[in-house]
Amino acid sequence: MLLVLSATPHDILLFPCHIPYCGIPLMILCFGESLIDLIPKEDASGATVFRPVPGGSPFNTAIALGRLGIHTGFLGAISTDFFGEMLISYLKKNSVDPAYIFRSQAPTSLAFVSPETKEKETSYQFYMDDTAATLLQPDHIPRSFPSSVEALLFGSTALATEPIATTLINFMQKESGNRLITLDPNIRPSLISDPETFRSRFAIFLECADIVKVSLSDLAWLFPSKSWREFSQMCLGHGVSVVFLTDGGTGAWGITNQHEVFSESERIDVKDSIGAGDSFHAGMLTQLSKLGKLSLASIQTLTVSDLENCLHLGTRAAAITCSRPGADPPWKNEL
Repeated sequence: MLLVLSATPHDILLFPCHIPYCGIPLMILCFGESLIDLIPKEDASGATVFRPVPGGSPFNTAIALGRLGIHTGFLGAISTDFFGEMLISYLKKNSVDPAYIFRSQAPTSLAFVSPETKEKETSYQFYMDDTAATLLQPDHIPRSFPSSVEALLFGSTALATEPIATTLINFMQKESGNRLITLDPNIRPSLISDPETFRSRFAIFLECADIVKVSLSDLAWLFPSKSWREFSQMCLGHGVSVVFLTDGGTGAWGITNQHEVFSESERIDVKDSIGAGDSFHAGMLTQLSKLGKLSLASIQTLTVSDLENCLHLGTRAAAITCSRPGADPPWKNEL
């Protein structure tokens, strides 16, 4: 059940009436962008055509969490256009609560995806200016959330585009210390017009975060002179409880102040890597939830076994996602 409030003549704001989606209390709320990935493929004539697929890193992670049985919501701005309706429908089909979404008449953000080859990673051409995903404002976020919400997830291009970036930074600072915060910067260099300002902001993110998930390609852009171990120690020095570093088909690390654990990736026939990191993030958070470690107190007590289990489920979820085209994360019964 939703309460519809008037925002502007062009926008619709939806706030929940404290009735859980499908009768189930939320556990994780994902903040950030949603968009449409336009994925290239050849048609029967050999011409390149683009297939629209719901995307955006925090959106993908919310979908993956929903498929794994974690009671998840998404908070962001989504257009009222055709693609926006596709995004809303996709959330619902994957058991993600849409109650905290701000609807805007601005168009949906788009990302054209380059063909992936063995020589290079997937790259993106974004169309974000004045699109719905970027327009989240402070008054689009409710003053409070149900006590059942244990963790808040923040990412990725939303942290580099305004006004949503400032909105999320301020909210992250407000919630830091109240709920567990997990962060995936998922760096997209083409969207970052001022790298030094973004790196300065990243220090603010670290002060707020309890979990940081980054890829080695993220790290190479953020801090090219730092090794992954130096970066992890920097994060832990800022108060982060655990750092997860992913290295594509090689594997992933889980690092705390007490432990350092590595898990190899599964060997698979890769169709594409879109959404792989988001599926890893979802798998890792799902395992933390299973272990009862998805809270501010318990996240500081991770054992070697806990890290191994998180890495195993994360890399397994990522492998399944890579084994099929598009950001198509696994369902619970596939793991």
